[in-house]
This record gives sequence, structure tokens and C-alpha cells, in this order.
Amino acid sequence: MSTVAQTPDQIAAEIMTAICRRVNVTTTQRQEFERFIGNKVRPYVEQPSLPLVTVDDEQAFKKQSQAILSLLKERRSQGAFNHELAKICLKYTGRVSDLRAQGYKVTCRRDGVTRTFLYILGAEHW
Repeated sequence: MSTVAQTPDQIAAEIMTAICRRVNVTTTQRQEFERFIGNKVRPYVEQPSLPLVTVDDEQAFKKQSQAILSLLKERRSQGAFNHELAKICLKYTGRVSDLRAQGYKVTCRRDGVTRTFLYILGAEHW
């Protein structure tokens, strides 16, 4: 099935096409089934979807990104460890990605064999 947004009627027609490849149905039966399926999926397809990220989330993300940026600028070449960034926000990797998308060069390197990672802001941004 397609992942592109479809109307209930398109969904019903696509389902019936798949069924009709395996089962013989009359044109009238096919139309009845399409209407039935369309009516069943309509409430799910036509309901408004909630935004994945709210305005409040975006504001929080900006504050978190700024807090991480401030810490990295303050630490310069010493950088900040992942456990320190996690104190600012649990999904610190998303905020680091946001900073990179804004043009900041942030490198990450593993500290030895542990699960500790060091994040360093590029010198051009200090």
C-alpha cells in the first residue's frame, strides 16, 4: 500500500483491487465493498492530526540548545561530556543536531572504551 496521504475512497479502491486479484467479485459487489470500507476508514483518515512538536516544545528546544551552546562555548577545547549535556536535557543529541543545523561545528568523540562521549564546539564558534 502507498504511504502517500489518500482519501477513504482511494484506500477502499486500493484494498478492493488487492482482494479482486485473489477473489472473483462482481462489479456491483466491488462497489458495495468499496463504499463499506470507505465508510469504515473515513473517521480515521479524516480526523485532524496533532502536531508532533508544539510551540511550547519548540521554545523548550531553543532554550536547551542555547544552554548546551553556552556550556560548550565556556568549555572551549575541553568540551562537555554526554552526562553533563544530559543534565540540561535528556535528548541532548537532538539539540546538538539542532546546533549543527544552525551551522555550529560540534564534534563528538568517545572517551576511551567507556560509554562516555565528549562534545566539543569548533574553535571558530568560541
